[in-house]
Amino acid sequence: MKAVGYILLLILLSCGKQSLKKSSTTKQNVSALYQAQEIRVKVYYEVGAEPYISDNPLLEYWTILEQNLKALFAGRKIEPQIRVPKSLQEMSLIPASGDVSWSIDDVLKLSNKTATSSSATTFEIYFLNGHAAENPGIIGFHIDRTKIIAIFKDVVRSTGTLDPLQLVPKYVEQSTLVHEMGHALGLVNNGVPMQVNHQDKVHGSHCTNYKCVMYWSNEGTSNLMQFAQEAASNGTIIMFDDKCLKDARSF
Repeated sequence: MKAVGYILLLILLSCGKQSLKKSSTTKQNVSALYQAQEIRVKVYYEVGAEPYISDNPLLEYWTILEQNLKALFAGRKIEPQIRVPKSLQEMSLIPASGDVSWSIDDVLKLSNKTATSSSATTFEIYFLNGHAAENPGIIGFHIDRTKIIAIFKDVVRSTGTLDPLQLVPKYVEQSTLVHEMGHALGLVNNGVPMQVNHQDKVHGSHCTNYKCVMYWSNEGTSNLMQFAQEAASNGTIIMFDDKCLKDARSF
């Protein structure tokens, strides 16, 4: 786990991600998710935008997302089975659209054409070529009041410019997924009530704690460095802080 923590330190200093600003103040209805016996993640990827997959069974990248989701539900009366794919064989290849700029409406239209499940507890994650139309620099976004997340592979790859081992982009990808899944599951104060106040209202549904993955800024600041160093020294891959975990576990 120390190796994982060290790599996490590297990527958290390098990545920058944010959620799209929401135009509505209506909070998400996530009650069904917190009463579910199973939560499933389905992944769709365009040709050329394949998610990173580890060929080392001792360090599967998608275990990071899986373990963070499990941590949110740990200790609840209902602890759902968390189904996260870990190989390309468990994910769905879709044709390259040719689009290089994706709006929220574009992603919604793709979902309407592509998704094979209407389950209330199935999340759709789309790995796309190109970038977000509203903000080309973000790595991904969650569409509010849906279970849809978009990840922009070109932006993910760009985080590895100074990384000869190309480890940074792999963990950038996973930390972005954890952040956006946090939004999709009602954090922070966007469907899941807070047990104590820790919402950064200036930046929307984000945490005031710079040591939490739900903090609004992930762009290599000194606060983020401290967060990454602590994660490395603790040897943990759980990126949510105690307040976010307590919110989810108490809902």
